[in-house]
Amino acid sequence: MRDNSRGAPGERDGTLGKKCADEWLDLLISDIRDGDHDLETLARVSLESLTEELGFHRAYLLFHRLRPSGDRDHGGELDFDVCASRLRLEDESEGVVSWVDVTNPDFAVNRSVARLALESRELIVFEEEVGAGESGNSGMRPTLCRSFVLGEKRLGILYLEREFGTGVIEAVSREAFDRFVDVFAPVYSDAAGCAVAEPAEKDAPAGTRDVESSADEAARRDVPGDEVRESVEADSPETEAYFGIIGRDEKIRKIFEIIEKVKDSDLNVCICGESGTGKELIARALHQAGRRREQAFVSENCGAISETLLESELFGHMKGSFTGADEDRQGLFSTADKGTLFLDEIGDMSENMQRKLLRTLQEGVVRPIGGKENLKIDTRVVCASNTDLKKLVERGEFRADLFYRLNVISIEAPPLRQRRGDIPLLVEHFLGRIRRDEGISRKFSSSASSGLVEYGWPGNVRELWNVLRKVLLTSEDKEIARKDLTPFLNGASLASACLGEGIEKDADHLLLRIPLRESFNEIIDECERLVLLNALNEGGWNKSRVTRALSIPRQSLYNKIAKYGLERPTPGDVD
Repeated sequence: MRDNSRGAPGERDGTLGKKCADEWLDLLISDIRDGDHDLETLARVSLESLTEELGFHRAYLLFHRLRPSGDRDHGGELDFDVCASRLRLEDESEGVVSWVDVTNPDFAVNRSVARLALESRELIVFEEEVGAGESGNSGMRPTLCRSFVLGEKRLGILYLEREFGTGVIEAVSREAFDRFVDVFAPVYSDAAGCAVAEPAEKDAPAGTRDVESSADEAARRDVPGDEVRESVEADSPETEAYFGIIGRDEKIRKIFEIIEKVKDSDLNVCICGESGTGKELIARALHQAGRRREQAFVSENCGAISETLLESELFGHMKGSFTGADEDRQGLFSTADKGTLFLDEIGDMSENMQRKLLRTLQEGVVRPIGGKENLKIDTRVVCASNTDLKKLVERGEFRADLFYRLNVISIEAPPLRQRRGDIPLLVEHFLGRIRRDEGISRKFSSSASSGLVEYGWPGNVRELWNVLRKVLLTSEDKEIARKDLTPFLNGASLASACLGEGIEKDADHLLLRIPLRESFNEIIDECERLVLLNALNEGGWNKSRVTRALSIPRQSLYNKIAKYGLERPTPGDVD
């Protein structure tokens, strides 16, 4: 039995030299040939041995099948199947190593790296920046990846990952990995029943490529053939996404890890974050990743409709229960039975509705309006709020017992300004979308790209998407310059007018208007009242414009106007 405590090659002072690697490969091949292994067993045994010897943590064997160039439903010419995956788990207290399959391997693999290996036929090496730490732009784990020929219409890809913070990948590990692929390519081919093509098909001699960022590298590469390049670009949004979530920042990766841990449970989840940070996208990912994915995912914005309508929407109603109830209607809890119900802006829910929701969560039943019988439900509730629910509880505006029912698992969606390293990736994703939907293809100058990263994005990802669409649709130049962004980032929008200039002019007098004898919560309320009043006055009391400017639901605006008793100074309110 191998000594599992040896650690990574770098920790062994490079003892896995060429001679040692050759002996290890010979022994492994001998063990495999002595047994009658099918492809899956062969892949698992070899991946475990490779991962252990080189000090990695995850390993994947991918198969690539060529698709017709026009088959966009399958990602054009690029399509991968995960043949096998292994995850190395260590119990440090007892020194025991165990192996499991990687959860959701289709989305765990970084397909941009796999694509580079596929197209270059070279060894792809990704290493973290030295000293990057939490604030660094490392983006992904240290990775080794290389493709090999399986047959005329199939290629294989071997993919290894270490954990974050494990440093550089030693040259001896790269060489051992390269030799492993050379030795096992025909072994995998035999097990898969493939006739191996001659390696003369390679476009370039085998070598090593250091990848700082797969997205940046893909942009720099000059891949021969416009058709291949277009296929890669068009497919990048899907292949870079974790169930539609774009990002490699550590804060986003932590969200992925939480989803993986709780996706199959029935625990309620509360997602907090500013408007435009993708809270519903996180909720959908949680649903799609888990065992409920075959059932319905339904959503409702609690702040966008009145209390009476919200009760009918959530619980349903019986015919004749109120004026306009012409037929029985199923509520969203019943629609999402065995699935997921997403309640956005839960903090805007009235006290009466909070009480009814709490009863439903406690008892697992709903009673439609006008109904006499309770209906049993099995619905996972995921809620979201752009305000701190804990503060609402402290201020008596949200029930503490409901908060603890909902906030079993907490996820924080980070604002875009806290993950600036993801902005280039998001821009590429959105540009690809605009190119497909609008037929517009333009590029950004380096200064314009820097401007996008430097901007604060108060509206987060939603604002980024809107700005990119506006810039590309209105610009007549093939290259977007920094000056083209200025009108959209520096005050031309209503949001800037309401929340920028107006508030800035009022800032000197804001604190003077707040009675210092009030409590902290009352000071916060007064600040909110002044912000709302200023936005309403600047927007001419046009509530549609103000809700867009402040990024709040219309019903929330009405609730806050009523809460603070705000009135328009002149008649003629405009909706």
